[in-house]
Amino acid sequence: MSKRVTCQLHGQQETAFVCVHIADAPGKRIGFWWYAEEEVGYEAHCDACEKISVELSEQAWEAYDRKVARDLCLACYRKAAELNGVALD
Repeated sequence: MSKRVTCQLHGQQETAFVCVHIADAPGKRIGFWWYAEEEVGYEAHCDACEKISVELSEQAWEAYDRKVARDLCLACYRKAAELNGVALD
């Protein structure tokens, strides 16, 4: 079973993981580089984090990603994706 979070807007939802920049910028277009893995679920990071990810080694990126990762409800995740022109379906 997936981890769940209680969202102030959407109630109990499955958790998605995003960078702090997406979590702290509701309603803003800052990029949405996403992927989904069976073990982890949905994840996304912004344009700034994407730029950093290609400049770092895999180990350094994983350490950075752990520092900036935040839980976000799946409904908010889908809204952020849509705002940034990303269709998840």
